[in-house]
Amino acid sequence: EEYRAFILKEKNDITLSFLSYTYGLNGNDSRLNSNELDNMVNLIDEDKMQEDIKKAKNVSDKVVVFIHWGNEYSREPSESQMELADKMFEWGADIILGSHPHVIQRSEIIKKNGENKFIIYSMGNFISNQRRETLPNTRNNIYTEDGVIVNIDFKKDLETNEVIIEDIRYIPTWVHKYPENGKDEYRILPIADFIDDNTLSKATIERLKNSHKQTMDLMEKIEIVE
Repeated sequence: EEYRAFILKEKNDITLSFLSYTYGLNGNDSRLNSNELDNMVNLIDEDKMQEDIKKAKNVSDKVVVFIHWGNEYSREPSESQMELADKMFEWGADIILGSHPHVIQRSEIIKKNGENKFIIYSMGNFISNQRRETLPNTRNNIYTEDGVIVNIDFKKDLETNEVIIEDIRYIPTWVHKYPENGKDEYRILPIADFIDDNTLSKATIERLKNSHKQTMDLMEKIEIVE
C-alpha cells in the first residue's frame, strides 16, 4: 500500500491532520524489509518529518503529531525531546502528544509566531501492569500507574478562517488492578469520577488522590484571551 504521510479529518468545518512517529520498534525492525519499513512505520527522521508536517500544514487548519520518544521512567523530557519539539513547531506542528516513557511528563503552552502551540511530552501509561508492586526496583515506579487523557477544543473565526486552540482539559486516569475470579483484572479509572467511590478501599482512594495531584501538578492550563 502506498505510503500516506498523514490522515486528514474534518469536523465542524475544521480540518485536522494527524501524523505519528516512533524512535524504534523494540528490536522488531528485522522482521520487516526496507520496503515494509518505509510504507508501514514512520521512524523519527527529521528530514522526512519536516517534509510531512509542511505538506500537512498546507491542507489542514491544525497539525497534530503523535510521537513515541523519550527516556523510560523519566518524569522530565530530555534535551533531545525538547529540541525536536521546537523543530516540529517551527515546521508547522500545532499539537504534539508524546508517549513511551511510561510516566507522565509535563505539558506546555508554547507561543510561536503569535499562536498558542501545545505539547505534552508524555501521557504516561493508559493501561499497563506496571506499578510499584511489579517494578519494586525501578525509579519513579509509583508514577507508572498514572495516565492522562487530553481534550482539546478548537475555535474557528468564520470571517478570517483562523483556527485557534480554545481550551485544553485534562482527565487524569489511574490503572486499577484487582483480583477477581482467580485472575487479575484491570480498569482504567478517570480519577475524578472515583475519588469518592465507597466500593474502593481507603488505600486505593489514597493512591487515586496522590495520582491526581501528581498528574495535575505537571499540566499547564491555557489562558484564553478573547
